[in-house]
Amino acid sequence: CTCWHLTSLQASLSRCPPSTVCPLQRARPAPAPCGRHTPSPPDMAAGSVPRNFKLLDELEDAERSQEGMADISLGLVTLEDTLMNNWQGTIVQAAGGGSDVRVWFLSLVAGPDYPTQCPTIKFTSKINMTGVDSKGNVDPSKIAYLKDWQPSNTLKGALTAIKAAIGSAPRSQPEDGETY
Repeated sequence: CTCWHLTSLQASLSRCPPSTVCPLQRARPAPAPCGRHTPSPPDMAAGSVPRNFKLLDELEDAERSQEGMADISLGLVTLEDTLMNNWQGTIVQAAGGGSDVRVWFLSLVAGPDYPTQCPTIKFTSKINMTGVDSKGNVDPSKIAYLKDWQPSNTLKGALTAIKAAIGSAPRSQPEDGETY
């Protein structure tokens, strides 16, 4: 097999021994990539990092920074999400610079083209803010960090940018605890 895959959550690469069937391909009826491996080794010289490696790095960074960042938190919705698609975020911030500090809950989806494309972000807590539609979806064109998305940007960076936007949102907000 010529596939490369994660062998543990420590982001180590291994290659299946020659003349063996890769256990990842044996478990799948079709030869299509399952998201846990790529058909060829990553091109580290070109500076591109495989999607899962970047997301694993972001997850580890989020877990490490939980202690120091009480105003933003980030993590996977479920640990069984081996493709690391579905994330949940929390922002603690007063809207419009007021004194009514709230906890805002968001869902983030790192799609198959992440990190070259920005994540899909949705508030699950109701909010009155420019760039958020009536269903809670964040419009990337209204948040500079998302609009000018680069592969080096991060989910935590996206939450930080949204936190800043909440600070300039109107003070008049839906009742605390309301959801979409």
